Amino acid sequence: MGADDPGHGRPQEEPATPSLLAEIDAVFSADPLDAVWRRAGGVLESPLAERLAWRWTMPAETARPQLVLPLQLPEEPLSAPPGRNGSIGGLQRRSAAPQTIGATEKRLLEWLGFHPLLTADELGVLVRAREEPIRSRLAGLVDKGFVDRVEKQAEGEASVEPRFFLTAEGLKLLALRDGVPPRRYVRHGAVAASVPAWPGDGRLRTLLRQFDHTVGVNRFVVRLVDDTRRHGSLVVRWLSASEGAQRFINGGTTHWLRPDAVVDMQWQGELRRLYIEWDRGTMRWPKMKAKLRVYAAYYASQVKGPSAPWTLIVTTAPARETVLWQALDLPFAEAQAPIGRVLTSVASLIDSFGSLGSVWRSRGADARVSLAGFVLLAEMRNQSDGH
Repeated sequence: MGADDPGHGRPQEEPATPSLLAEIDAVFSADPLDAVWRRAGGVLESPLAERLAWRWTMPAETARPQLVLPLQLPEEPLSAPPGRNGSIGGLQRRSAAPQTIGATEKRLLEWLGFHPLLTADELGVLVRAREEPIRSRLAGLVDKGFVDRVEKQAEGEASVEPRFFLTAEGLKLLALRDGVPPRRYVRHGAVAASVPAWPGDGRLRTLLRQFDHTVGVNRFVVRLVDDTRRHGSLVVRWLSASEGAQRFINGGTTHWLRPDAVVDMQWQGELRRLYIEWDRGTMRWPKMKAKLRVYAAYYASQVKGPSAPWTLIVTTAPARETVLWQALDLPFAEAQAPIGRVLTSVASLIDSFGSLGSVWRSRGADARVSLAGFVLLAEMRNQSDGH
């Protein structure tokens, strides 16, 4: 029985009557058996079948895999009192305070710390909750000064959608949780927050300056998270560009692979690593070619086989996709690197058919295949290239 169960902690001989809640508009606008049901006091929504007591084979709610983040917020309440006595960076622990935040708010703070510029809808997908309760909690975090937002129309969107990021006060909560001075926390960690004039403050400013690129990466990964859940798979880890940079050696030379995002997906009992590249067609070709050469060196240096990572490049149009393949051929040929685990697609196709649909192209192929299809084909051939 999960911690958010109203009967948690009661004697077994007097079990509480199970209660499930759902919003009436969700029940009537969607399938009543869909993932719209939650326990009283909880925010995690699941299909009705998963909530029924007679489904003994269903895992307990607290045992379900969740997206992994590098840090865990403490269970005790955190507060931001006005005074500074006994504080770390102006914050201190209290058993109760007007600014106390709950478990869902803690999760939202951490997501925004590592992946800024997410919308309420995207955060709802990540924490498995409906958009309206998340909007309410975000409004509370904004009022308390832990979170701020930017309202700017993103590329490809018809309207302005607020996107949220961590403030200095929100960052101090994360630093307090880990017992690290806030300035050191932002300087040496991967968290991005609005901390003007602090060492490390450029991380968020870069993401804001590259607004459409940041939004595109976020949108794709959240879509992948949602699609995998619907198809019986699971994204278990999402690393940002800051966290996902990887050092490797090829031919005696040290290189750094810097994907836009790194995703670990559990599929058919195996963990698959995906490197994500979001190409808006704005990167200058010398820089793009240099990045593709690093990918070629990386694949040349890696152990071949089913466990080799996949690289997914999403771009703006089929014509741009063709040019990218022409640019990929030379460095991979020079490095004698397998290119079969590099796949490309177009953003509009993913918007229409999903990240797991038949939207992906491999080298030399005109027909598009699903991501699962490529994985199965690679396993059948027991090799990592598609030549």
